[in-house]
Amino acid sequence: MYNIEKSSEAIRLGYRLSFDYMHYNSEKEFEIRNHSRVVIEPRYICYEDGRPYLVVQGGFMPDYMHYRLDRMCNVRVEEEKCTIPYEQVDAYEYSSNKLFMFAGKMIRTTIQCKKRVLDAMIDIFGRDIKLIDIDDEHYQFTVTVNENEIVFLAQQYLDAITIIEPQDIVANVRRSIINASKEYGI
Repeated sequence: MYNIEKSSEAIRLGYRLSFDYMHYNSEKEFEIRNHSRVVIEPRYICYEDGRPYLVVQGGFMPDYMHYRLDRMCNVRVEEEKCTIPYEQVDAYEYSSNKLFMFAGKMIRTTIQCKKRVLDAMIDIFGRDIKLIDIDDEHYQFTVTVNENEIVFLAQQYLDAITIIEPQDIVANVRRSIINASKEYGI
């Protein structure tokens, strides 16, 4: 709650925020992994899968990125005002194309899905997707998503969706299937 309070304060006042960021270690305990304090310009808080995220600018990526608020520690509102010109971005729009809240490059991806998983695809991508009826068992649609997330989604729905394009993502999914097959001795 403290992290949410301090982040909200920084957003409201237009000040930079600094913190340390934690990840699990092999003993399943949180440890700070950054080598120096993370200093960012907070924009808004959103929730994905019941977890709070702080959407920011000014991190190690040129565009928007996000941090899990529950993995931040030593949070401090800095005395320095935000300097990056802020264009209002819709929080829902930002988080709706972040399937698993991964940061990274956004790409247009065409997906073919079995009709039996249409409910899940609409839950994930929203009701605005334009469905093309392929045959009695499949739909196809194109969405803009994070390139890392779409590979993860393809793995999650391996028997129900197929990435049609872009071809480099198709190749990436193929490699992950081959590697997984080797892990399972297939």
